[in-house]
Order: sequence, then C-alpha cells, then structure tokens
Amino acid sequence: MNRFILSFLMQLFIASLLFAQGRIIIPEPPRELPNQQIELRNVDAQIHIKENVGTITLEQTFANPSRFRLEGEYLFAIPDEANVNDFYLYIDGKKTKGRVLDAGQADKIYTDIVRSMRDPALLEFVGHGLFKARIFPIEANSERKIELSYNQVIRNDADMYRFTLPIRQCGQGSISQYHMKIELKADRELANIYSPSHQVQINRKDARHVTITMEQNNIESTKDLIIYYSLAENEINANLFTFRPRTDKDGYFLFYASPKYQIDQKKIISKDFIFVIDVSGSMQGEKIEQAREALKFCINGLNKEDRFEIITFSSSVNNFQKALKKAGQDEIENARYFINNLDANGGTNINEAMLTALRLKTERNERPTNIVFLTDGLPTEGEQDINSILANIKNAGNDFIRIFSFGVGYDVNTFLLDKISSDSHGSANYVKPGENIEREISTLFAKISSPVLTDPQIDFANANVYDVYPQKLPDIFQGQSVIALDVIGIPVIQPSCYQENKEILRVNLNIIWNSNGVIVIMILSIISGQTER
Repeated sequence: MNRFILSFLMQLFIASLLFAQGRIIIPEPPRELPNQQIELRNVDAQIHIKENVGTITLEQTFANPSRFRLEGEYLFAIPDEANVNDFYLYIDGKKTKGRVLDAGQADKIYTDIVRSMRDPALLEFVGHGLFKARIFPIEANSERKIELSYNQVIRNDADMYRFTLPIRQCGQGSISQYHMKIELKADRELANIYSPSHQVQINRKDARHVTITMEQNNIESTKDLIIYYSLAENEINANLFTFRPRTDKDGYFLFYASPKYQIDQKKIISKDFIFVIDVSGSMQGEKIEQAREALKFCINGLNKEDRFEIITFSSSVNNFQKALKKAGQDEIENARYFINNLDANGGTNINEAMLTALRLKTERNERPTNIVFLTDGLPTEGEQDINSILANIKNAGNDFIRIFSFGVGYDVNTFLLDKISSDSHGSANYVKPGENIEREISTLFAKISSPVLTDPQIDFANANVYDVYPQKLPDIFQGQSVIALDVIGIPVIQPSCYQENKEILRVNLNIIWNSNGVIVIMILSIISGQTER
C-alpha cells in the first residue's frame, strides 16, 4: 500500500512567491534523477463570496511523471487577510482530514512517521501566509491530491472589491486542466464585474447573484486570477482602473460603466425600430418561418411609446405602414397579420431596401433609431456594386441611426454587412445553416430594446488624454457594459459621461498616487442632470 506523509508549515515566504499557486518542490536528491519536476496537473477551484467575505476551496492534483519514488515539499501562500478552514489529503483514494499542530509537534511527528511509514495529516502554523508540506512517498507515475479551504476578507478600495485567486507559480509553464467557479452574492445589487487577467464567463442570476466561471486547458501559470466587482449606487455605475508603470512615463486607465440590473421602466428611453427583412426566393421554407417568429417576438416586445415600421424586400420593396408609428394595440395586431402573410419569392434588392429604411427618419431627436436588417443572399436586383451600395447608404444615413445586420447562411457578403454595421456603430451577426434565426434576433432585440444611455461621451476637461479606444463609445443598454481604454499624461482627471441634449452623468473623482506609481482613483459620486451643451 502506498504511504502518504504530509505536514504543513506556515512560515515567512519571499515576496515574489506570495499569492503563488500550490507547488511541490523536490529537495536535494540522494542520486541523479531524470525529470524530477512534480507537475500540477488539475485544479478545481470553488469560491463562494458574500459581499466581501469569501470561502475558497482548492482541489489540486499533482503527478510524479518520473520512474522513481520521490519526496517533495508542497508550498502554498494565501493572502494576508485569509485564514485556513480545512485541509485534506487523499491517501489510497480516501479523503483524510488534517490536524493542526505547532512547528515543534509537526517536525517530531513527521520524523517518527518516516521511520514507521504511517499515514499522517498534519498542519503546522507559524505565520505570514505560507504552507509547507513534506510529502513522502510520491510513487513513480502516480498522482497525489490535496484539498485546501480558507476564508478571506476581500478589501474594498475606491468603491471596488478586488479578489485574487492564486494561480501563478515559478518553474511550471502551464496547468493541464483548470476549472474555476465563483458564486458571488451581495445584499445590494451588484454593479461592474471585470477580470483584467483572464477571460471569464459572467452569468447574472439576478440583481444580487452572479456566477463567474473559467474552464481552460493548459492554462499558463504566470499570473494570478483577478476579479474586480462593485455594488450599485446609481442608475449607471462607473469605475476607473489605472496603471502607471513609471513615474516618468505616461500611464493608462480603463473606464468601465454599466447600468443597474433592474432599471425603472420609466427611465428606459423611447426608441424607433425599423425591421428590414429579406423575403427573396432563397428565404423559402424554414428560414422565412423563423423570420416570422423573430419579427413577432420583436413586435410583442415594443413599449407603447416606441415607434416601428416593417420593410420587406425581394426584387421590389414593400412597406407595412409607410411611416414610423407608435406601437399601439391596433398597430401591433395589424403587424401580426402582415407578418403572418409574408411570402418568399423573387430577387434581392438590398440597396433600395436600405435607402427606403433610411428615408423614414432624416432628423435627429431624442429617440434612438435602430435598423434590424436580415438577409440570406447577395444583391441580385437594382444596384449590385458593393462600393456603390455602401456609398449610397452613407450618403442617406445619419450618425444617430444604428444598423444591426444578420447574415443567414454562407451566401452573404460579410464585408458589406460588417461595413454597414460598423459605420453606424451597430453590429453584424451571422447565423449558420441549421442555426435558429429566431433565437439570434430575439437575443439582440432583448438587448437593444432597453437603452439606458445613448451616444455617451467622456469629457476629460483639460486632462492630457490621448489614444482613446474606442473613439466613439457604444450605447449603454440594460444588462450591458461599456469599456474605454486611454493613455493619460497627467494625474488629474475630471471626466463626465453625457448624452447630448438629454442628460449628463458627471463622475467626480479623487485621485491618489501611491509609492509604486499606481494611480488610485476614488469615484465619489455620479450626478445626473441636464446638459448645458
């Protein structure tokens, strides 16, 4: 039977390894051994955070890929604000709970165990956040599993919580499998959630509950996972993340804003929708059926103050109402009848369809205008030259109209759809054969039907800010976020985020420099009022 010997020792650890992922180091060997590295193969991290207190459970599997039995030292550093709950080791597949001992007891028992080859589970406390475990034996071509659980108080700095999960370690290039799940809950509504270190999936269960997951193979162990999150204070919540690598060099910052999860419907902006739908012969069958259902979903989701129009096109163009009209009960009923009678035949006159849509609204007002454009083919009627079509749309369009394109199948001109959408600050989406058109359009409409702030801008006053990306911020919708990256040459910022001719969101900041040259920016308040522009 394999014997597994483990003692934990918390001691002072060098700063470069603080917050490091668990690692096993082989001490000086009694003989020459090829490939002595013990590999960290699998990590399963389960984290439960309630506002600012987290419980972290890490299950780590180590492997000895060599042909020799090895003894190793397991090292793991936890944050200063953390304390250990439990640790377990797996001996011959059985989960065994560890015991907490002081340094003298652990050393004596470990020596006795090595002599008698019994199976202990010992934890020794010294301080400063480092665990050290001596593991013997680790058989050739075998694995050992360790489970560690600790609590951590998560600091709130400048209205942002920062949670760090140890992944970084020296000497090992990557971890074969890494699974992480965070259950984040709060007594108040959660606002901005962002990871600058890794790609994570964020799923909002409700206003106060979010799950954050990451599933990666061969993840690089060169940096820790960092999650920032904040609690909602305003209708639109904004935070700034800043960094200045050297005091004699310009710094960088990231502006992150998102509306509350639940917005008062009275504050949802009234808008205009124009649906431009391809009903050419190639749309026959399942595609036209799904397009009908998608249109019904959109029509049913309109607010009574919204206005809409439906334009269908094949070889010719057909208007439903000939104008933008409010989504009253009669108009919705008539629209359903019109949709149910859509039939697919003829060619594809994209140019005339888009020009007809753009002519419906030629003057800017407080209502955002969105064109939802769906086609499954190339232009075959009317103007067919792509550059001419783009020029015509540009000349007829206005900068306050957003175009959201859907290309169905493989016979679409992706350059045309991408260009139409990007020039209007919309988006292009593509539905492959066999995928559901209704689901894709419904998902987009659910987002763009709830605008909270349109045409947002950041005013940096007299600050020396340059290389802003994106140059034009996208609209902010309920449940969505907006990010801006900038370079700043001086440490004074007083930005405002405003909507022209409607309302202004003023971000008041207090900026502090620390000894490392990192700017700490505290957002004091966001004030909503009328713009003077």
